[in-house]
Amino acid sequence: MFKQLSTSLLIVSACAFSACTSVVKQEVAILPTPVSLTEQSGAFVFKDEMKIGVSDQSLFPAVGYLQEILRNVVSSSVEVTADKDLVDVYFQLGNTEGKHGSYKLQSTPEFIRVEANDYSGIISAVTTIRQLLPAEIEMQGTKRTYSIPAVQIEDAPRFEWRGFMLDASRHFWNKEEVKHVLDLMSLYKLNKFHWHLTDDQGWRIEIEKYPLLTEKGAWRQFNNHDRTCMARAAEEDNTDFLIPEDKLRIVEGDTLYGGYYTHDDVKEIVAYAAQRGIDVIPEIDMPGHFLAAISQYPDLACDGLIGWGEIFSSPICPGKDETLEFCRNVFKEIFELFPYEYVHMGGDEVEKNNWKKCPRCQKRIRTEKLGSVEELQAWF
Repeated sequence: MFKQLSTSLLIVSACAFSACTSVVKQEVAILPTPVSLTEQSGAFVFKDEMKIGVSDQSLFPAVGYLQEILRNVVSSSVEVTADKDLVDVYFQLGNTEGKHGSYKLQSTPEFIRVEANDYSGIISAVTTIRQLLPAEIEMQGTKRTYSIPAVQIEDAPRFEWRGFMLDASRHFWNKEEVKHVLDLMSLYKLNKFHWHLTDDQGWRIEIEKYPLLTEKGAWRQFNNHDRTCMARAAEEDNTDFLIPEDKLRIVEGDTLYGGYYTHDDVKEIVAYAAQRGIDVIPEIDMPGHFLAAISQYPDLACDGLIGWGEIFSSPICPGKDETLEFCRNVFKEIFELFPYEYVHMGGDEVEKNNWKKCPRCQKRIRTEKLGSVEELQAWF
């Protein structure tokens, strides 16, 4: 009888506790694991018409990103203010010591406060708030009362360069797909987007001075990989293998695969990345892996030496001044489109047999007092 009474009291107590508690304790799981995390009692509950304050207008893009994350949770407004007590959530720039990307976050039942030494730290804090919320906020039609646990977090990235590379040359990713990749990068606090835009299989970025690069160089006839995917789609009745129709076009009876990014597309993607604290590093591969360009502008190669060598494709001809001018003009447009300090020139797997046979390349080696074709590539 005593055991039955104890069990009954336990059930009543549990029911009473659940009836008076609107916030269920959530597991705190932050990726990557922060330097310091202290859990406290209670939770911050998100309410409609929540007020967000910032210390500086430069943080508007970051807070806009937070509002986008919370679009299924609450409505909110943003203002620049020095008075933290006027708002529910406050972001302050420049009040912490630490390396690039460090931040402090405090959430209590009354407020959320974030301090960071730069925009990157603010974005990391925004992402931490996102990770503290239940995963279901990412889905439409799930609006209810949400909260994050009361915590104190101090964090700084272990690695300043946290990169992800997307090869858009061999397989074209449209603008919305690239944005989805950037969203996933932001979720895991990756901050360098290495965008491989040109190779033998396709030229994916508009260069206004050389329109054939995208008019023709962005499209190819089906290769073995493409045909295998389409065959498996039919054999296995699996549409995941199908090449999307918006990446196909019919030219003179041939089905071509491809696509490219206009200048406006690139500017939009770069801005989208910047809002999420991500730098974009474009890769324009040369002097090898350049067949998509050489096929449209054959004078870029050594005279009469175009196609595939023993292993890799024919490189450009660094012995021709016209080729060097072409490359300069390409990079001029690239530099204007991408604000980050680095651009990747590729440079791998250059088959140099053509250069050994090319009189212009050999003359360049002599004129520049170079010792080999390897030094010619370094000179280029």
